[in-house]
Amino acid sequence: MKRNILLMLFAGAFSMALLSGCSSFPMGGGSTGDEKAQHKSDSSSKKAAKKSAAKSTKSAHIPRGSKFSKIAVGMSQKQVMDLIGLWSDSGAHATGKAWIPFYYGSDRVRSVLYYKHQGRIVLNSRQKVVEIQYDPTEDGYK
Repeated sequence: MKRNILLMLFAGAFSMALLSGCSSFPMGGGSTGDEKAQHKSDSSSKKAAKKSAAKSTKSAHIPRGSKFSKIAVGMSQKQVMDLIGLWSDSGAHATGKAWIPFYYGSDRVRSVLYYKHQGRIVLNSRQKVVEIQYDPTEDGYK
């Protein structure tokens, strides 16, 4: 008799716990319209942040008379050399993506071109400009 009562109490407690746990999740797919709208606005704000970050890779304070004002993100190393001449020094470094297994993208290695009294131009492994760092105090050496 005690055994049946304990079994019924356990089954009742288990059922209540199961039902109360399921009520915290909305029916019909797992997310409400508000959550979907919030997720959509988060992803759109992330895209906007990426676009503004891409635009900010070119320093906003480059004077018009500077050689670096002729350079734009996406240009090739050859175009840069044709427009502003040979650099003072150069260097290269691996990025964090170089250590990702099976990553074959263009951002494994970055080259840096140093221009005396102008700044630095950063290139990806496909020799395209990814960042322009204007610095009139640059000594031209790494």
